[in-house]
Amino acid sequence: MLRLRPELGVLCVGLACTPHERPQEPSSPCAAGMVLIDSDALGSLGVPRFCMDVMEVTTAAYGACVQAGVCTAALGGGVGCNLTRADRGDHPINCASWEQAQSFCAWAGKRLPDDAEWIVAARGGSGNQLYPWGSAPPDATRACWDRKQAGTCAVGSAPAGASPAGLQDLIGNVAEWTRGRDQDIGRRGQLRGGSWQDRTYQQPIDERFADSARDEPSEAASVASGLRCVTSPHTAVPEIDDSAWTPQALTPTPDGGLPVLAAAPVRTPPTRPLANFTALQRSPGVADSLWPIGEGYVALDVAVASAIGLTDPLHRPTFPTSLQTFEVLRSLGATVLMSHGSWNERKYLALEPGSFKIRWQADLKSRSYEQVVAPRTLVVQAYGAEVDALVAFALDSGREVWRMPGGADAAFLRVRRLWLDGERGYLLGDRGLAAFDTVTGALLWSGVAVATGCGVASAEDRLVVEDPGAGHRRIDPQTGATLSHIVGARGECQWDTGTWSGTAPGVIEGDQLLAFDPPNADQVATLRAFDLQTGLERWRRAQLGVELLLADHDAVYVARAPELLTALDAASGATRAEVSIGSGYTATVEPGGGAAGPLVVVEAELAGTWILGRAEQPAVPEAYTIRGRLVPQGISRKRVANVPVRVGERRVRTDVTGRFEARGKAVGAVGVALGTNVGPDQGGSRVRFEASAVVLTGQGRYELPDIDLREWELY
Repeated sequence: MLRLRPELGVLCVGLACTPHERPQEPSSPCAAGMVLIDSDALGSLGVPRFCMDVMEVTTAAYGACVQAGVCTAALGGGVGCNLTRADRGDHPINCASWEQAQSFCAWAGKRLPDDAEWIVAARGGSGNQLYPWGSAPPDATRACWDRKQAGTCAVGSAPAGASPAGLQDLIGNVAEWTRGRDQDIGRRGQLRGGSWQDRTYQQPIDERFADSARDEPSEAASVASGLRCVTSPHTAVPEIDDSAWTPQALTPTPDGGLPVLAAAPVRTPPTRPLANFTALQRSPGVADSLWPIGEGYVALDVAVASAIGLTDPLHRPTFPTSLQTFEVLRSLGATVLMSHGSWNERKYLALEPGSFKIRWQADLKSRSYEQVVAPRTLVVQAYGAEVDALVAFALDSGREVWRMPGGADAAFLRVRRLWLDGERGYLLGDRGLAAFDTVTGALLWSGVAVATGCGVASAEDRLVVEDPGAGHRRIDPQTGATLSHIVGARGECQWDTGTWSGTAPGVIEGDQLLAFDPPNADQVATLRAFDLQTGLERWRRAQLGVELLLADHDAVYVARAPELLTALDAASGATRAEVSIGSGYTATVEPGGGAAGPLVVVEAELAGTWILGRAEQPAVPEAYTIRGRLVPQGISRKRVANVPVRVGERRVRTDVTGRFEARGKAVGAVGVALGTNVGPDQGGSRVRFEASAVVLTGQGRYELPDIDLREWELY
C-alpha cells in the first residue's frame, strides 16, 4: 500500500498562509529515509545534487510491490532468494534483475541512480578514499561481506561502514543496480558496490562493480543483486506499507529442492494476423553479441536485437580466451550453460556472464551425441563401447543427480534421440520409445514399438508414433498406451532423425498432426493435416518442398520453393504470406516477441540472420529489376554467353557479353545463382559462379558487381 507523506509537500490550511507569503520548504529537501548528496567532491562527474535511500531496498518493501501487482517476484537466483523467506523481511531484496529494479523504483516514486550518481555517493565526500567510510579495509563492522553461504545481513547491520552522509551498505550486502552509462548501448544495467559473496576489494570506487573480478555489466538477476533508489530534491514520494508482504514459495520438487532454472518459454497466441508475416530485422554476417531468445541464443547486431525488444546479451569478444570456443546453450537465470568439446569428450559449465566466474563444471568423460536441457537438469547420453547410459546433472550445482544405464534388462542398449515435454523426457532407442522423469531419472514407461526408420512427433502432452502401415499411432504420454490410429498416412517411414532422407519429421500443433507424403525425385510432396482425435484428414497442400515443416498456433511454415519460406493457415493450408530468403537456410520458431510474435529465426547461408514476425500491416512485395554481368576468369570470353542464371524463381540466360536481367516481385532477398545443378560429369554446364543474395531495400533496380565466371571443377 502507498500513502503520500504530507510532510513532503507544502500545505496551506485555512489562514495559515497569508496571500503573499512565500511557502516554506520542509526542513529537509529529501523524503524520510533518504539523504541529500550535495555534489561531486572533485567536480569531475558533473552530478547535480540528489536524494538517495539511506538503506538498500528491503525484502518487505519489495514484497509490498509484488503484493500490489506491480513488481514481479524477484527469484532470479533460485535457491537463496530472500523473497522466499519470512525471516528476511529486513534484509535487502536480492535475486532482482535490472528490469525489476527499475519497476520497483518507479512504483516507489523514485528511479535507479545513474552510474555517476552512485559513484559520487560512494566517494563519501572525498574523491580519493578507498571506501565510503575512509581507507580502513572492510570488516564485519563496516560491511556485510565474505559471508560464504550465509547470505545477506539485515540492512544497516554494519553502521561503522556508513558514508559521511549516512548511507549504509554501499559496500557489501547486495550489489546495487544503476541505470548504467549512456554510451553502453545494449548494456544498460550496472551492478555496483560488491556483495556478501565478496572477499576482497581492490579497485577504486569508480571502477568497482559487483565483485573484485567483475568488469562487464549485465542485466540478469543473481542471489547477490539488489537495489536502492534516488530522487531529485523536493520530490514527494509515497509511503510504503511493508507490514503485510507475503513470502514467495519455490515449487517443491520430488528430489527435495532442485530449482527450476530453465523453464520452457511461454507460448502466447499471436495478436496480429498471419497475413502480416514478414521480415522484421536482419543481421548481415556474423554478430559478436548473443541474445537469449526462446530456449537458446541467436547472434544479432545490437540495433537489430534492440528493435525487437531482446535484452541480456552476451558479448563474445569479452569472453576470456579459454571460453571463446565454448558453445552457449541456455540461460539459467544468474548463469549461462555452456559446452565445449567434440562428440567424444564433452564438457559443460555454468558461467556468471558478468564476472566470467565458473559456478560449476561437469566433464562427461564419454562420447555423447544427444543432450537436452530440462527445467532442473541437464540430461546427456553417455555413449559406451557396447551400451549407452543417460546421465543427469543438476543445473544449480553441476552435480550428477542420477544415472540410467542401458543393459539387457533396461529400456535400451543404444539411445538414438532425446527430447522433452516439460519435465517428462523421451528417449527413442533400439528397444523402442520410453519416457522418464528428468528430475529423478525414474522410468515412467517403456517398450513402445517404433519400426526401423520411423520417428515420433510430440508437443505439449501429445504423442504420435509414425506407422504408415497400420496408421500412425496416437500414444498416451502418461502410460505409453495406444489411444487411436491415424490411417491416412502413406508410403514409408521418414521421420527418424537417425536416417537422412531430407524430409522434415511430422509435427503436432493444437489438435492436428502435419506430415508430408513421401517426396518425388525432385523432393516435392504433398503436406497433409490430420485430426488427432478422429484420425481424419482435414486438408492437403501439394507441390511443397519437404525439408522444412514448423508450426505455431495459427501458422504452418514450409518451403514452397528452396529459397522461399511460406506461411500457411493452419486451419486450411492456404498461403497467407511468403518471404524470400535468397539462399539456403535453416529456421526455428521461437515463442514471445510481443505483438510481432511468435518469431521465426532464420539462419541464411548468404543473407545473415533474419528475424521474421508479424508487422502492423501486411508486407507489399517489391517489384524489382536485377541486372548483372559474368566476367571470365581463366576461360574464353565466348563462354560467358548463354549461361543459365537463376534470379529468385526466374530462369534467364546471359547475352554474348555475359549480361543478364530479371524482373519479379518478392519480400526479403533474391538469390542469384547458376541456373542448373547439373555439372559436366552429367552432361551439364562446364562453367559456374558463386551464388549471392540481393537484399530488397525498396530501391527497385539493383546492379550487381561483376561476377567471376570460372571452369566447373570436379573434386
